[in-house]
Amino acid sequence: MSQMIFDTLQRILKHQEQKPIWPAWRWWAILAIVVVVAGYLRYTGYDFSLPFVDHPDEPSHVIAAQMIIDTGSAKPIGMQGYPPGMMTVNYLLLRWVQPSTEPMTNVLHWSRLVTATFGVLCTITIALLGYRVGTSASGLFAAAIWAIQPIAVTYSHIAIPDTYLVFFTAFSLLSSLTGTLYDRDHWSVIGIFSLFLAILFKYQAIFVLPLVLAMPLIRLVDETTDRAGVWRLFAANLSRAAIFLAWLILLYPSLQASDSPGSFEGSPERLGIPGFDVLTHNATVIFPYLAIFWAIGLTGLSFLLWPKFRESINLIGLTVLLSSSLLWVIGMSFFGEPKPHQFLAMGAFLIVIWDIGIQGWVAVARVGLTRFQRLKLYAYLPYVVASLIVAVSARSMFNKSTKYVHDLTLPDRRNDIAAWADTSLTPGLYVATDDNHKTFNRAWGGYNGINDFSLAMNSVLTDRPIQEWRDLGVLYGFVTYGRYQRMQSSPEGERYLDQMVLLKTYSPSEEFRGPSVTIFRIYPMQYQVTGEQLGPIQLIGYDMDRTEVSPGDEIHFRLYWRSLLAADGTYQVYNHLIPMDSRGEPLAQADGIPLFDTRRDTSTWNDPAEILVSRDFVLPIGKELLPGMYRLITGFYRSDTGVRLMSPSNDDYLMVTNLLVIPAP
Repeated sequence: MSQMIFDTLQRILKHQEQKPIWPAWRWWAILAIVVVVAGYLRYTGYDFSLPFVDHPDEPSHVIAAQMIIDTGSAKPIGMQGYPPGMMTVNYLLLRWVQPSTEPMTNVLHWSRLVTATFGVLCTITIALLGYRVGTSASGLFAAAIWAIQPIAVTYSHIAIPDTYLVFFTAFSLLSSLTGTLYDRDHWSVIGIFSLFLAILFKYQAIFVLPLVLAMPLIRLVDETTDRAGVWRLFAANLSRAAIFLAWLILLYPSLQASDSPGSFEGSPERLGIPGFDVLTHNATVIFPYLAIFWAIGLTGLSFLLWPKFRESINLIGLTVLLSSSLLWVIGMSFFGEPKPHQFLAMGAFLIVIWDIGIQGWVAVARVGLTRFQRLKLYAYLPYVVASLIVAVSARSMFNKSTKYVHDLTLPDRRNDIAAWADTSLTPGLYVATDDNHKTFNRAWGGYNGINDFSLAMNSVLTDRPIQEWRDLGVLYGFVTYGRYQRMQSSPEGERYLDQMVLLKTYSPSEEFRGPSVTIFRIYPMQYQVTGEQLGPIQLIGYDMDRTEVSPGDEIHFRLYWRSLLAADGTYQVYNHLIPMDSRGEPLAQADGIPLFDTRRDTSTWNDPAEILVSRDFVLPIGKELLPGMYRLITGFYRSDTGVRLMSPSNDDYLMVTNLLVIPAP
């Protein structure tokens, strides 16, 4: 048995030497088309949602990199032992590319661009891996499937380590196979260093380290090989791995990786002997919807085991890919059932294996068509049919990926919410669910506004009585649009809504990313008015701390407006105390900008459904004011021309309320 394996390996190595190390130019021309598709799907929308940071892991690596710049360590957020690859990418970009005056999460523009580029490089590497193990067609089919694979496209848009892991692991196997099959020592050295880089991005790449180390030893079966040289190469690579692992474990605090924020899926606390159900789950989790694909691919592989077709593939390379996949499944299964993206590199190997299986069907078809040799195109017909089958089978993947990248190009609601609140609301605590809990977070959510809105609690607003939120100092509540609709349809929900003011609604729309939401001020208006109008602006209510004052007191109040359309310019507001029976000179006044922030002027009041809450006004009552009843009026005027907005009755003011001035005690 051992002699048979020995002879088989010898035959494979000698046969491989007859195959060019690089494909022909026609192969590269076809691959260029695949790469263009891969680039389109990876570069389109790479800056999605920015400045809002959608994915929770991206800011972790950015903050860690900034901490290393500032203090020399990422320990303050517990990432001192996390794989340093992604942090290093962000570190270099923060140091040498991004201006220091910009918010640190703006570096994601560049970081995602680099990640997308590595996503394209993955496609090329997978194509070459397929060529090395199978045929020219196998490599092109594998590249085409990977180029449009939804999970590969998704993780090429996010500045996290997974895409880098796929590239460096696949390139390691490609380099090591090239060194082994073509007797090139330098390629084996490149392979081991490439795997070190893969490990620095995600530690699970270490599962294939024994395979990469042992691969050059296969050359010992060739009697013409410099066996002493092979052993020297093996010893050198083993020494390199020992030094690298000693640094990683003894010097770099990799054993503290579980201190990182969130759930570290390689944490020692998760370790356990995997059962059969865990193994089968993890073996299929990466592509659960491709059962028919695997049935076709595995059947094709069985054809290639026949001696008649065996020369179509490199059994050493196929064994390496199968072993890598098996090692990955077994290794990750010791940590339970990790998320699908933890198997992304394994998915790349499986796609190559599947496309080699397609080659088995092609080989069988070509034998069946030998009787039609007089037809000049008979040799190409199986490839044409195989291409059509792959194209039809991959159509749903392509449609899903193109829809995904289209959605990435849409503006994100959370940027709109952040910009609106920053210019329209007074700062305060808010309650929101996961959809908006990072909207105003500067470090983790990318918020770069001037005013601060702190998250009081990540919670559903209606989980507590509204008075409890007020007691905690909460001012604003974010309610999902669907929940808001359900609240409107129940008496209990209506009672809850009556205790708040609906400020702004972001209703569902296919033209935006992000959640649909309604935003409330969790205090009701004290007094409502009938919607008197000045130009396009309606006064709909007000809050006031008192309606009975003495000379020398102050009145604190705020106004609520709605604007049917944007005003024709920037208007200031005036609030005047005047006699009951005349429109003479004001006896007291509080004038100025209408809202808390000057950036939200009346020319931007263009949402008829929005309620605008004024800044807090203070009206001083002069000590010389005689006791009696007075009127508080409000109006708008342009500071540049003095022109005032007029009411339908041709008045330049609206009545707010009556105030009673009583004698000083």
